[in-house]
Amino acid sequence: MAKFMLHGDLDHPATLSVADLRGWEQHRAEVVFDCATNGPQRHVFEGALLRDVVAGAGPAYDANRRKDRSRFLLAVSGGDGHHSVLAWAELDADFGDSPVLLATRLDGEDLDEAGAQLVVPSDRCGARYVSAVTHVWFGALGGCLAGRAGRGSGGRCRGSQGGRGRRRGASSSEDNAARRGTGRREPGLIGKTPPGRRTSDRVRRWRGRSRST
Repeated sequence: MAKFMLHGDLDHPATLSVADLRGWEQHRAEVVFDCATNGPQRHVFEGALLRDVVAGAGPAYDANRRKDRSRFLLAVSGGDGHHSVLAWAELDADFGDSPVLLATRLDGEDLDEAGAQLVVPSDRCGARYVSAVTHVWFGALGGCLAGRAGRGSGGRCRGSQGGRGRRRGASSSEDNAARRGTGRREPGLIGKTPPGRRTSDRVRRWRGRSRST
């Protein structure tokens, strides 16, 4: 029986099967989307709402702050190596309220052996439909982007938030602005050299080369 990992900034990460997904309320979606290789597709999917599944795992955002929720992303991987990314705001009822599914049935056939399928009914093309889901990752967009720059994929994501609010999270833009005012540069934050300073450095180097010649 196929299973997938639900992990990331969650209080209760889990490994779930298609049978487990039937523990959530099941929704039906009749979809039409364009496939690059097979043309227009018409299917009927049934399954759990992705937002319900993630909510059951304890997402590490401040539920009372919409801006905090809007920073989070979902990355879904399939058994064929296909990956797809969604913003949590697409699913959140206060934002896009899109009924994205983790399907348990396709055209009346159970998917227990094939694995759950990501279904994005609002998409006009099928590029974000992921078959045989193996991973669903949930996490925050934050200072980790700067922290990973130049370190490769192995860099630790400083801005990945966990718990509630900022317990393990990146600082807010207001905090970053305050740091810029004091001249301190925190790890994982993007710092820019003022144009005047860069120009002065280049002039000094040029003058040094001129004297040596």
